[in-house]
Formats: sequence, C-alpha cells, structure tokens
Amino acid sequence: MRIAAVVIALLASLGWAGQGSAQGSGGSSKVLRIVVPFAPGGSNDVVARMLAQTWTGKVDSSIVVENKTGAGGNIGTEFVAKAGPDGQTLLLVANQLTMAPVFKTKINYDPKSLVPVAKIGSQPVVMVVRKDLPASNLQEFVELAKKRSNTEPLTFGSPGFGSPHQVFFEQMQRDLGVKMVHVPFRGIAPAVTEVLSGRIDMTFATENSAAGLVADNKVKALAVLGPARVKMLPQLQTSAEAGYPKLRAGFWYALVAPPHTPKAIVDRYNALAEEDLKNPQFVSDLAKRGINPEGGSADVFAKEVAGEFAQWQQLADQGLAIDSQ
Repeated sequence: MRIAAVVIALLASLGWAGQGSAQGSGGSSKVLRIVVPFAPGGSNDVVARMLAQTWTGKVDSSIVVENKTGAGGNIGTEFVAKAGPDGQTLLLVANQLTMAPVFKTKINYDPKSLVPVAKIGSQPVVMVVRKDLPASNLQEFVELAKKRSNTEPLTFGSPGFGSPHQVFFEQMQRDLGVKMVHVPFRGIAPAVTEVLSGRIDMTFATENSAAGLVADNKVKALAVLGPARVKMLPQLQTSAEAGYPKLRAGFWYALVAPPHTPKAIVDRYNALAEEDLKNPQFVSDLAKRGINPEGGSADVFAKEVAGEFAQWQQLADQGLAIDSQ
C-alpha cells in the first residue's frame, strides 16, 4: 500500500493522475529536464529537442534540454544516475551507457542502475577522413594505416574517453591489425572540425553529417560500418562489401530514467515516445538526420540493454580495451 501511494503521488505531481490532466502545462512551475551528455548539435541533442517539442503540452511541466558534457558522456549520465526518481529528470543517452561499466574505469555511478524507458532510433556509422589523406577507399586506408602504425600513426578524433566512438575505434584497431592515435574532444563537432582542418586524419560520422561534408568536398567517406548501404550515400560500400565484415559500428539513442523510477512513470514516458514514433512527421524528421526509428516497450528495451552489457563484457574478456585519462 505504501508503494502504491508513492506511485500515485508521483503521478499526480506529473499531472498524470487523471487522463485529462496530461494536456497542457497549466502554468506549472515544475520542470522536466532532458539531459544530453554531449555537446549541442549532435544526434543526441537533436533527438532530445525533437521530443521536448512534441511533448510540450502533454506533461504538466515545462521542458528543458540540458547539455552536460564531458568524459565521453559520463558527466551527464552520472548527473541523471544521482537524480531523484520523481519523473522530472530523463537522460537522452547513446551506446556509452552499456559500454561504461566495462571500459570506463573512473565512473562514480552504476550504469546498470539507470532505468530503460524508450529506444528512439539508431544510426549507422560512416568512416570519414581528411580530404587530402592518400586513401580513397577502405582497402587503401587499411594499407596506409598498417604502413604508418610504427612510424607516424594516423589520428582518430572522438567525443571523449569512453565514448562509443572510442570503443568502436579500439575495436577497429584490433580487428584491422593497425595502430593509430586516439584524440579526444568534448563532442563530435570539434572532432569533425579538426578533420576538416586536416589536423587529424579521421573520425566516425553519422550518415547525414557525412553526406553533407562529402557533397561540399570537405572530407572523403570510405565506408559504411553497418549491415547495409545508406540512402544519402548510395554509392558508398559497406565495410563487409570492402572485405572487412568484422568492422561494424552503429549508434542508438534512447531515454533512461534515474534509478528506482516507478514503472508507472516509465510506462507513461514510453507511451509518449511511442506516440511520436507513430507520427509520420516525427519519423520523417528522424529520417532527414539519418536516424532509423526503433520503438518498443520499456521491458523489451531493458532486455536489449542487458544483452549489450553482456556483449561488451565478453569482448573485454577477450582482450578489447580502451585507453583512458
């Protein structure tokens, strides 16, 4: 009875105690914070702001997107992991959630304690290099990287230590048998800027970002590190087509809540996300950014997250590791 009373009180505070009370903010002073653990402009940020826009008026709170950057996404994630379970704080997270407990040695929270809410979408990864790098396809890149491994290693830019980009990079080095240098930044935008300037050699980009840069002749795209070619770069081979089937990478974006958030609150936010993913305009906006809609119940997403925790642990046990600060 005490648990039921707490849940009812929390729902009431969110304006969800009755079906009609979810309409409009009603001048409420409460704030729903959607925390983004990366810099503005990235896909996490874009998706969070899309949700904030469509949810306005559907929850009895104003909605604010907060960018809390640094440590490969772990500063923002830690903030949410230590927030109260009152339904007023959510995290728009990427794959680093399932990688952190395996590869990030200096974290002050338990990633497994965060409560999965809703998977929004996924993106394939495109390998891009500075336009004057002497490699025009993946095979030539691998040859160049091997040749320079012990003399002048190629450089790779990521959004920070422990980010999905870095984990995929370390996996790439192992699978290709090359040595490169990891250069961390506080977001993917600075890393891309350094590739454009020619100060670093490569990074991983999303489909829409890569397509725009290639069209402007600012970078070269070498391969899609996913199972299929992408619409915005239809001529670009997948890594498997280029002869490197083990070279795979991709991002997903999802909402999670602080530890101990009641199931009723989780399910309500999941329902709002599911409404968006059935909205043709919302899905179209995702597609323009190269994001494939996902969706599904919170329980299904929780099982997927648990599976990824186990998957990365298995790879770590097999010797995959990342350099850290």
